[in-house]
Amino acid sequence: MLKGYVNRWKKRDKPEEHVMDYWFCSRAENAAVWDTREGAENDCVLFNHHRIVIPSSEGGTYICRDFKVEERAPGEFVVFCMAPFVPKENSSGESSNREQFARSPACYVGTNVGTETKIKLLTL
Repeated sequence: MLKGYVNRWKKRDKPEEHVMDYWFCSRAENAAVWDTREGAENDCVLFNHHRIVIPSSEGGTYICRDFKVEERAPGEFVVFCMAPFVPKENSSGESSNREQFARSPACYVGTNVGTETKIKLLTL
């Protein structure tokens, strides 16, 4: 399982205004920041509710759940979940190991349509 930080989210424009896109990153310094722990914890409830589904590194799909808050610096809170994210590929096309994923910036974008969110890996 790898730690994926919530980077940002955005509702699409019409006619797809019912679709929400989510981005996750592998580094806390690239994550979205909340000013209060309470605000971040409230959004954890929403993220848990949205059924964010990712392709799993173990095969099949995985529903991201159990979002948690981490204090990145005094007065800066970030949200993450542990999930079997597919590791970023290196320039030769080979899968990176967990250590490379943890050190390298990577971003996942997900799309919420109705009650299910699909997510794919984007490299930065």
